[in-house]
Amino acid sequence: MFEFSNSEKKQKFEQLFGITVLIVSIAALYAFGVLGVGRGTGTRLSDFRWFYTAGQLLLNGQNPYDLEIFSSAFQELTGKASNLALAYPPQFTPLCMLFALFDYKYCIYISISSSQHTISLVF
Repeated sequence: MFEFSNSEKKQKFEQLFGITVLIVSIAALYAFGVLGVGRGTGTRLSDFRWFYTAGQLLLNGQNPYDLEIFSSAFQELTGKASNLALAYPPQFTPLCMLFALFDYKYCIYISISSSQHTISLVF
């Protein structure tokens, strides 16, 4: 593809390429993960509502994978209907439970802040 006559040029190209891939990856993480670009709802952290609802159910000894139970709790929390239950594996549930220990609005603030802080640590 590219032929380099000098190993120094090749090394600089590889470094520049690596930095470019890193920047694009972080931008995609922020756009899709934090801002919610491309989601049907268009809201920030729209998955968080599912995480929080699942955590609340788990802390109350209920099954977040049961559609009827989850839909009812989700409707109560958000005022919106859901035709989906928790779609994440059981290994993810401790994080959901951690979120559910706090007030919903406070958790959203923590989630946004931690996402932005994590991205800033890379730079």
